[in-house]
Amino acid sequence: MSWVLKNLEFERGIMLLRIARTVCATSLRYLALVVTVAAVLTATPPAGAQPISVSPEDIPPVASGPRPPIVPGCPPNAVPVTLTPSVLSSHSRHYIDRPKITWGQISVSRAGWYDIYDESPSDSGFLQRNEQSLLYVTNRVNPEGKPATANCGEYWAIPDMDNVRPATDFVYAGTFWLEAGSNDIAMAPLCAVVRAGFCTGLENIEDPLSHCATVSTTDNSWQNSAHLHHSTICLVPNGSARPPRRPAGFRSPASFSQSFTGMSDGDILPGWASTVGLDTFPRSAAARFRVRDDNGNMVFGTANSGTAPIATFDLAGDRVWEAPFWRNYEFSGRMKFTDSGGAAGVTFLSSLPDSSFYYGLKTDSSERAFHFWAQGTSISGGRISTGVRPAPNTWYHFKIQAIDEGPRTQLRARVWREGSSEPNGWQAEAFDDTLSRVRTGSFGVWGGVNAPGEKLYDDLQVSPLP
Repeated sequence: MSWVLKNLEFERGIMLLRIARTVCATSLRYLALVVTVAAVLTATPPAGAQPISVSPEDIPPVASGPRPPIVPGCPPNAVPVTLTPSVLSSHSRHYIDRPKITWGQISVSRAGWYDIYDESPSDSGFLQRNEQSLLYVTNRVNPEGKPATANCGEYWAIPDMDNVRPATDFVYAGTFWLEAGSNDIAMAPLCAVVRAGFCTGLENIEDPLSHCATVSTTDNSWQNSAHLHHSTICLVPNGSARPPRRPAGFRSPASFSQSFTGMSDGDILPGWASTVGLDTFPRSAAARFRVRDDNGNMVFGTANSGTAPIATFDLAGDRVWEAPFWRNYEFSGRMKFTDSGGAAGVTFLSSLPDSSFYYGLKTDSSERAFHFWAQGTSISGGRISTGVRPAPNTWYHFKIQAIDEGPRTQLRARVWREGSSEPNGWQAEAFDDTLSRVRTGSFGVWGGVNAPGEKLYDDLQVSPLP
């Protein structure tokens, strides 16, 4: 009995020490947060941190004075806002090693500058100290989505305010020009930007486990997630009605070109992420897609016969700034499959590997002719089939255009057998005018559903449309 009492007294002493340490640590964290917030709100953009090579445009004066970084609730002078989440129905969660997510549309009845506040963009306390993020609000007038004030290049980094503050507070997310009607809203976690070498001074480095460079190879569900809650975004009129000047000659930064000549069989391609089916946890494309030797010609492909393997070009690194603006582009290349029961296809305007929303052009056992399909949204109308029924062991060239026309996304495609002439017109022309339509995204290659044989791709190119 005496041993039990002594043991209980020892454990009680340990508990008191832990409580004292927690109180002390919390106080220190609060002091550190004040310093961190001050640094975020006054940070000078580092040299070379300009996101896109577009001439800076004049932003008119907005309401004077700094915005409060935290408010206990949506201010009473907020205006009604309509949000249409195009990716998730409640809120979008984003992880540190992913570059972006197109979240949805935000609509107002009157154009103008608005301060945006949102409830709990970060909600994990001091366990995740870099739940910081950046917003982009893009529209006809401001296609780059720039805010009026910036602390990270030309964008505003939303500080991680919940390290000691309640997650129910509303946090200032930037001042943006909104057009009357629909505006696209997208989010990028700051850690993705930091990992690309930009705005590194905004990273909280107190806890090594919360560093932006710390990435789990098995589970990223806990690491520096950033959130947007569509039901709690609030807009406060800013006071200025003069819009920014539209950038002259702004074009989509979508561009890519690669053949595989000079590579070796089995080479791993950097910059690609591979997923299977609807699983969006990113894995190395090396697990399924590699450079392959096709009768002495080096191409990209897979012999995987599992459930819909996809390799997606990952907009990360120096291209992380481009991610929300990959729209209105042409995607071309060639593809083939080697088994009579095989399949092949490509994806475009793809949110993979963040989430499973995209359009595609494919041939498979259910429909042999190359045809459009959609994942996470739907095709509303038009002609989805090219009418071209491919034969195995034969290369087929393809050319696809994806255009955001505002109220709808327009899809066009043509396919032709290698050695024949490219058709003049579009064999397939379809559109998506649903609320869930996809407007921006990367591209990839698709390996079929339980499709035998090899699926091969070559001469992949992406270029912006005028």
